[in-house]
Amino acid sequence: MRMHLCQRVLILGVILLAGACDARRPDPVALDVQVASEKTLEAVARLFRGDDDFGGIVATLDEAVRTDPGNRNAAVFLAITRVLQFLDDSLTRPGGQLRSLVTRSGFAVPPPTAQFWTMQITPVPHTQGTVIDSAPRALEVANFLQNDLLPRLESLVAALEAVPASFSWFVAPGEFMQHPLAAALPVTRQRSYEIDRGDLRMLAAALNVAIAQARFLLGYEHGNLDPNDFDVIDHPNVDPLLVIQNNYLNVGNVRSAAQLTACRDRLERAWDDYQVASAHIRGESPRRQAQGILTLAPGVLVDPTLLAQFLADEAAFRTWMTGIVGAFRTNANLLIDRGPNGVLLPPEEQVAVNLFRLFAGVNLRTVFLSSVVDPFTGFSRLGVTSPSLITPAMLTAGGVLASIGGVVPVAGDLQGGAYAVRVDNPPTSTKVIDGNHNDWTTGSVVVAGPPRAAILPSTADLGSVYVARDANNLYLRIDRDLQTLIDLSAFGSVSIQVDWLNGTTAGVWLSRLSPVFTWSSNRLDPVAAVNTAGIELATPVPAGPAPIWAAVSVEVFADQSGAVLANRREALFVRVQ
Repeated sequence: MRMHLCQRVLILGVILLAGACDARRPDPVALDVQVASEKTLEAVARLFRGDDDFGGIVATLDEAVRTDPGNRNAAVFLAITRVLQFLDDSLTRPGGQLRSLVTRSGFAVPPPTAQFWTMQITPVPHTQGTVIDSAPRALEVANFLQNDLLPRLESLVAALEAVPASFSWFVAPGEFMQHPLAAALPVTRQRSYEIDRGDLRMLAAALNVAIAQARFLLGYEHGNLDPNDFDVIDHPNVDPLLVIQNNYLNVGNVRSAAQLTACRDRLERAWDDYQVASAHIRGESPRRQAQGILTLAPGVLVDPTLLAQFLADEAAFRTWMTGIVGAFRTNANLLIDRGPNGVLLPPEEQVAVNLFRLFAGVNLRTVFLSSVVDPFTGFSRLGVTSPSLITPAMLTAGGVLASIGGVVPVAGDLQGGAYAVRVDNPPTSTKVIDGNHNDWTTGSVVVAGPPRAAILPSTADLGSVYVARDANNLYLRIDRDLQTLIDLSAFGSVSIQVDWLNGTTAGVWLSRLSPVFTWSSNRLDPVAAVNTAGIELATPVPAGPAPIWAAVSVEVFADQSGAVLANRREALFVRVQ
């Protein structure tokens, strides 16, 4: 069969046309990526406009990620929205764990239809004491943190840390303006806002710090504490420290070394995130920084001098923190002798710490729960009946705090009044207040050791505090270290206050630690003597029914040469009659 020439041309044209149409057909993979990108744009725009249909937004972003696994934009906003969805569902849905904890704590939560961004949690009046009877116990809160909240936050952090250096997302001001929280957002600028890697890694750093704090708490025994046990309305005479000591025998002991290790790891990750964010933001031009949501130096970008100073301080902070974080895994003391800005600290503020021991765990119960009853309040407080009972472990948190001001704490250091000393039976002995301390060699007891851990050995210091009493007076002797490296005659001062249980203040004495001193008293006049050896005084015991207790506070102030003395109060309780 013969085909006419025009027929052959027509058929050839049809074949060529079909081939051309096939060549212009979109690549299925490229089309899917485009669709995923469009869905991401739509979903994220809804999020920034304040749409709280988190389930719908999650479904859209999840589909975008499944369609295009390389879509980092969809992945990071999906992780953020999943946390928002969990919080919304757990708080507003019937049966939600967070809803249960909040309502049982005595608060009203909004219904499921409430707008997430503007919902309020309000207290509900009740007549069940300070703490509502249904308040959740510690174990329930711990389980919620460990099983529900922390895994979601950790997944979010992983997504934030996975964003590439090129990540950039622009949000138009119009989208912010539609958000229910627009009044609290920086929406005054006309140009778009940029969310970039610096913003997201800074958010990751903050979340890692929060996770670390939760892991640290989960690392210690909480004994399933019931807050109702400490309700002062239901139990007017409750002694919180006594309740913990008697009813919760494990509170404060290490519960999980793994949680403490996880805490350390999270803090290290937080620091890594901060450094990545800092480097990213510092690498941007001031104009680019001004467009971002976060900047290193808001308000100083336009001033080269201020910007340079801020960046120098921030660099010093990074150096300071790098040394601290680097000591987490080394079982050695780290001397912290500079502040975060790189400035050398005064000698008395320099400390040495062993952070390895911190994350190894310290049984806080054995370190911190030594107590005495405060006769003025009737409640227990941290304290001992003799300075010798204050051990180095109690002062150093089991070796975490290695030294203060270059001095290793020893038994008897009071460490700024953390522990009170209660003396129920001071020696009965009459002292002559004449500046001669020979009559104190017997008939007295040391109630406060010299505060060696608060000062450098080379600075002047007040030494031990002694007490004695007879039927008429309370006697105090406060030694002075015989060091003459610094002249204290001009500016150094000491304050001694004696308060009696019946409310009478025996006096406040201000001295320059020289033969010249002043005394101010209230109702009861003491007799005092001061010289280079120290101070001694007798203050009359007020009349009243036994027992009569005196609270003695001693405070020493620095002089203007830079010497720092025991500038902290130490609580002493002495039974006089």
